[in-house]
Amino acid sequence: MRLIQLTQITIGAVIFLLSGCGYEVTPSTTSFSGPVVPSTAVTDTFSAIQKNIIQPSCLKCHNGPDSIADLSTYDAVMAYVSPSNPNTSDFYTLIDSGSMPKRAAKLSQEAINSVKSWILKGALNN
Repeated sequence: MRLIQLTQITIGAVIFLLSGCGYEVTPSTTSFSGPVVPSTAVTDTFSAIQKNIIQPSCLKCHNGPDSIADLSTYDAVMAYVSPSNPNTSDFYTLIDSGSMPKRAAKLSQEAINSVKSWILKGALNN
């Protein structure tokens, strides 16, 4: 009976420890200590950025004209983007610094690089 209890406790502990292994860990210079959005192959097109970054990570707070900093459409996003210049684009600088998203997991470096590349290529609606 004691052996069965020890086995159940051991299995439970292993499952508990392994359940936290679902996120990519990337170095960060910010104080954010939450999980990181797992790296996915995000291409540097607006449609991919909208689907893989903006929809899951931004639209909970930035959805529609009544929200602060609407990101629900291409035209709305472009209010925060300087085509070909990511360093003067609020959309890029806020995610690159880790300031955004505030209420979602930090974006992977791959996702941040996709946004930068999209902006460098002129921030086309593609």
